[in-house]
Amino acid sequence: MKYKNESGQSMAEMLGILASVIITTCNVQAEVTYDLSDDILTISGEGEVTYDGVSEAIGGDWSSVDKVIFSADSKITRLGDCAFCGICLDTIMVLPETLTSMGDSVFDESNLEGLVFPNSLFDEDGNLDVPEWAAGASPGIFHLYCPEGKNCNRGNFWSDNEFTYNKQNGQYIASDGSVIGTYPYKEPKRIYTTEEANAVSKPTGNRIKIKYR
Repeated sequence: MKYKNESGQSMAEMLGILASVIITTCNVQAEVTYDLSDDILTISGEGEVTYDGVSEAIGGDWSSVDKVIFSADSKITRLGDCAFCGICLDTIMVLPETLTSMGDSVFDESNLEGLVFPNSLFDEDGNLDVPEWAAGASPGIFHLYCPEGKNCNRGNFWSDNEFTYNKQNGQYIASDGSVIGTYPYKEPKRIYTTEEANAVSKPTGNRIKIKYR
């Protein structure tokens, strides 16, 4: 006897519908979102940052933007061709740790105070792994910040003011001692010694009465 539900569908038909739903759900493409609020452009989501997405968010006018940040939970993997063409900011942009590739002319005709490169953008030899003209023909980036032991001079990225940095307790610390950005950080739980615990503990005042028979 073959099983059928109230709608007359067989088990095989129902399993086929379920499989279709699962496939459709798994194929949903994550999107990058751009939010301009209080003169700060926040980029979130997953995938590639595009010129069209950025341009639409800022209305084609960088004068309305003071800062660009990537949300802590973003999974941006690529900066597309000309993604930040014409960017004009007197602030430092910290690229996300999930970034693995760039297109061409990403920062062409730019005027940017500084750019922080993540470890994920360097090859096994420590060189910036980007196309020859990733920065563009005429990038204007005043400071470049690279992880210690890495080489930023690739893809036409260059500056007379190049620094290394370390990550410490939620902050990017440049080799000159300045704080150039932040990243999500959770303070590790403190483990107290018995002596420290006794020193800060307080008596509760509770008493246990034991009755003897």
